[in-house]
Amino acid sequence: MATSTAKTNGKGKAADTKASQPGSPTTAKANPQPNGIEPTSIEEKMQRIEELKGLSGKRMLTVETLNNLKTFSFASSESAQLVIKDSEGKEFSTFNSNLIGLLTEHLRIMLEQKKAEIEAAILEYSL
Repeated sequence: MATSTAKTNGKGKAADTKASQPGSPTTAKANPQPNGIEPTSIEEKMQRIEELKGLSGKRMLTVETLNNLKTFSFASSESAQLVIKDSEGKEFSTFNSNLIGLLTEHLRIMLEQKKAEIEAAILEYSL
């Protein structure tokens, strides 16, 4: 006759051996992720990945625009022209280098802020 001893969980009670067996009903259920969040469906996860791709695309466009803006150099002479055209074909044009310099500096600051916001959103993003 074989005798077996049950391990205890430190409180003098026998541990439940059924829950630790592979294939038992308790292990067949989805286990929660380590951070306590229940796993999502594949569709939800794919949607989150697409959203992250969108953020990545916005960052790339912002960086490209910022780099293009930085390539321009404005001298104090009237060698530069700024033209703004709306969807109706109306146009604003100036050769004023002081105004052009102020506008490009403002655009640069806004683009850098936008880039930082997008990068923060990407870093905080959870799948």
